[in-house]
Amino acid sequence: MYYKLNVDGSCCHTQCNYGIGGVIRDHQRNWIIGFAGGVQQGSPTQIELLALLKGLQIAAKQNQLPLIIETDAQNVLGMLNSPALNCINIVTDCRSLLQQLDRASVQVIYREQNGVADTLAKYGAMHVQEQCLLFESPPLFAQSYYHQDHQGILHLRKTRQSSSSSYVNSTVCTKQPTLVASALISSFATPVGGNLSSKDPFVRMMPCRHPPL
Repeated sequence: MYYKLNVDGSCCHTQCNYGIGGVIRDHQRNWIIGFAGGVQQGSPTQIELLALLKGLQIAAKQNQLPLIIETDAQNVLGMLNSPALNCINIVTDCRSLLQQLDRASVQVIYREQNGVADTLAKYGAMHVQEQCLLFESPPLFAQSYYHQDHQGILHLRKTRQSSSSSYVNSTVCTKQPTLVASALISSFATPVGGNLSSKDPFVRMMPCRHPPL
């Protein structure tokens, strides 16, 4: 038996709303505990790190081992693996907790695969005032994404083709949770933001699915 922690941060600078969220599930994708909280103003990277820190604190308190962590923030992984120049205190605390959790691995996934944590983070930004709410079962506002993950529902992601003749026509789905989904397409296409038209000759709609536990 093992556990998986998904975390995310939410920043809405125009409305000055900032939140963190995350969920821990077991090896059968069952909900163990989720969290959502509001935080003070910070950079997107700082908010992502605070989400990771809170998730690690909860996992350590409940001794949920072995643990796999997933985030859609590539820069967080870089800060954990390199000398920290910013948010040093938060990074140090995260590293310490990762050591306590038997050097739990941190993986980067697509944001489409992080829907539950994203929903919790947005809820924290809009409805929670500088505290953390814990959910022992999926809250109503997150149940849709939770059930999609549990059932392995496919999601589409826009990708831009490289200049080569290769193109993406496969499903992004792994049977090993420690395999980063992006590695499957790194030699074929570059993921881009959601503002591209599907009519663009260099854009393909690529199905994405939450990596099975």
